[in-house]
Amino acid sequence: MFWSKVPLIRTLKFRAALMFSALFIFFAAAGFLIVYYFMYTNMLAIADGALNSIADDVVYEYFWGRSSVMGKRVREESLPLKVRERVSAFYPDDRILMLFRSGRNRDHYFMVTECGRVLYEIRSVPGDILRRRRLIPNRNRREIFQTIDRKVYRAGKDNIYFRFLNADGTAFLQPVIPPDLERALPEGEGKSEKNVGAEFLTWKGFRFLRLVFFNGDVLEIGLNLRPFEAKLEVYSWIFWSVFAMILAFSAFCGWILSRRLLSGVERVTEATHHILAGNFSHRVAVGDEGQEVEELVRMFNQMNSNTEKLMAELVMVTDNIAHDLRTPLTRVAGTVEVALSARKPDVSYRDTCCIVAEECSRMIDMINTMLEISRLYSAPEALTRERFDLVPLLREAHELLLPLAEEKEIRFLFLPRVDSLTLRADKLKLQRMTANLLENALKFTSSGGRIELEVRNEDGAAVIIVRDTGCGIPPKDQPHVFERFFRSDASRSLSGNGLGLALVHSIVKAHGGTIELTSMPGKGTEFTVHLPGEGGASH
Repeated sequence: MFWSKVPLIRTLKFRAALMFSALFIFFAAAGFLIVYYFMYTNMLAIADGALNSIADDVVYEYFWGRSSVMGKRVREESLPLKVRERVSAFYPDDRILMLFRSGRNRDHYFMVTECGRVLYEIRSVPGDILRRRRLIPNRNRREIFQTIDRKVYRAGKDNIYFRFLNADGTAFLQPVIPPDLERALPEGEGKSEKNVGAEFLTWKGFRFLRLVFFNGDVLEIGLNLRPFEAKLEVYSWIFWSVFAMILAFSAFCGWILSRRLLSGVERVTEATHHILAGNFSHRVAVGDEGQEVEELVRMFNQMNSNTEKLMAELVMVTDNIAHDLRTPLTRVAGTVEVALSARKPDVSYRDTCCIVAEECSRMIDMINTMLEISRLYSAPEALTRERFDLVPLLREAHELLLPLAEEKEIRFLFLPRVDSLTLRADKLKLQRMTANLLENALKFTSSGGRIELEVRNEDGAAVIIVRDTGCGIPPKDQPHVFERFFRSDASRSLSGNGLGLALVHSIVKAHGGTIELTSMPGKGTEFTVHLPGEGGASH
């Protein structure tokens, strides 16, 4: 994925902040859904209460011809057992259809019962008194019309819907319904159900109450839920707006927190760059990011301290061995030179002494190079830095080696892309680095070839390029060319000890730079050296 290549996205800080934000979104969304569910059910409960209240007034008109009976419709199960037993004893054939409880005296109950398709009202009052009278609903239709007209006028014709259906499904009361409300009617309306009781349903923004009476008459009341839903939408918009601000703030806080907690890891990472540059004396400061990070820093410092000690011992052993080897070799070389100058040797004796002297000189140079590489890796801060112009230094190297190139009939070009480029570095070390790279190019470039020495400025950094058309380096050997004593198959027949490029690499690293290799067998090789400019930081 393309985003996996973006450095910021790959950081642990970003992922921690992202996970923190994802958890926040999850729990906030879950909380919103829970709150929204309870608000929605509460809205339906309020609508159902309003529908029940309206239905009670209509039912009062239906049974008694007036809009209030000083009571509230309740479930049949709420009737006290004592009252139920008295009703069953006095009126065993009556079936309770509806039950009302007085609002003033909660011991007063009003019951609508059916006996032989005839409706009765039974009142239960304190003192175990039951009063029973017959009800005739059909003669109260005019009062029902008046009550419904008042309800529609108060609520608005777009917000409430009434319809009274006969048992055969025909409407004996259906006011003019707006088109939007007509489309909101639930499917299957107009069919009377024989099951007595009330049912609620929600359909297209309306809450409907369907009340079936004992004789099959049906009362349908619809209440517009859009005002309630509009409030929910406002609450939702406010919630998500506040949520977005809190999310942005919490993501920022998560980023700052993760950055704070991971600062110790960043310091360890920075220390590894110093160690890769050869500075084993660098230590990581212990902070207060937490016990785990502090323990990581302490263990890293201890490990680095042990590594520094081992490297120091290794350098010391290497130096001692090199010194021990260099001293007798120097003595042998001096003895051979004295022997050659003391008397006139014969030809074979002279040739043998010359070979011994040359080999001693070669071994001394190799030991000196090994010591220099070791010092550069172990103590890069010991460089003798000075301020100088790099372009004249490279021009001098070109002029010095140009005769050798002309002798081999090689075209040797110096390509300065800048007139001046100031560095603060060890001048002698850079001279030796440049000489090694150019000598390497001359060694592997055949007659008629081409060598280019290029220098340019890239954002204040010096870039030195040595390019040749020599034999090239096989891909399998390219990762090892900067290793000590490594020699590819093509170079084994030529002079050298395999330390030239290792010395170049150690000089570049000691200056905080980088060196890159590009080579194709049979087409040539290119070495690109990047050195920090004057005052530049090491990598």
